Amino acid sequence: MKKLTAVFAMGTLVLAACGSDGGGGGGGDGARDEILSQITADGTEGLDEECLEEKIDGLSDSDAQFIADNFDSEEEPEGASESALAFVGSIFDCIDFSDIDLGDLGE
Repeated sequence: MKKLTAVFAMGTLVLAACGSDGGGGGGGDGARDEILSQITADGTEGLDEECLEEKIDGLSDSDAQFIADNFDSEEEPEGASESALAFVGSIFDCIDFSDIDLGDLGE
């Protein structure tokens, strides 16, 4: 489960480095909307929101709720399914790093 927390932390750092192009929107239930909102809260430069929305829409209701409930968890969340862990790792598939200034992270 440390993987989930580590990926969330890394995702937050990467998305914070992306800058801001505006907020996200999206459909689906409340948990899916919350995940999209959390991921896009610090900006969307380099983020393919359509790709992200497709990945979020592919989550089961229980995985979406688990991820939404544990998004900011600093503790090791218990009970993550393999598909929830796979989703978290797949977020990076939706980011184009080629035009993003990662500052010290890129060195």
